[in-house]
Formats: sequence, C-alpha cells, structure tokens
Amino acid sequence: MEQSCSAMISSAWSSVCEPDPVDNVMGRLNACAGELQRWNRELYGNVTMEISTLEQQLKSQIDAPSRRVLLQQIREWTKKEEILWWQFLQFWIATPSP
Repeated sequence: MEQSCSAMISSAWSSVCEPDPVDNVMGRLNACAGELQRWNRELYGNVTMEISTLEQQLKSQIDAPSRRVLLQQIREWTKKEEILWWQFLQFWIATPSP
C-alpha cells in the first residue's frame, strides 16, 4: 500500500470517535471515503471520471486503431481503480475493531 494512502486512512479513521459503536464505524467509513476521494483526485486524478470519459470517447470512435488506444487507456485506469480499492480493503481488514 502506498505510504500516503495508509497514513491518510489512519488519520481519517482515528478522527471519528462516536459513543455508539454503529455510529462510530459509519462515521469512520464516511471519513475514510471522503479522504480517499480527495486522495484519489490528487494522486491519480478522478479515476471514475477518467474511465467514464474514455468510455464515452470509445462510443464515438469507429476506426480500429483509435478504439485500441482508448481500450488500452481504459484498462490502465481500471487497474488504478482496482489498486485503490485493494489498498482500502487491506487497511480495513488490518484495522482492529474498537
């Protein structure tokens, strides 16, 4: 996991402390989700938006070489998206419950 991602998730997770256990977990997940979105935009750009934009471009392309280039870019961005989710899941699984 990238060091910046790990530190960001740790900070977001520990920033919430609610008395109710369910509210505590929900607050922590919301804090992590918000920070991950910000981190995603700063480090990778907005992965979801990039994939969506490339998919829209793909629909309008009719020549094979352009389609291949766009498909390759979509695969690269999808891989980045997968990495982001794996990083989040690894942290979430490794973090002990309160």
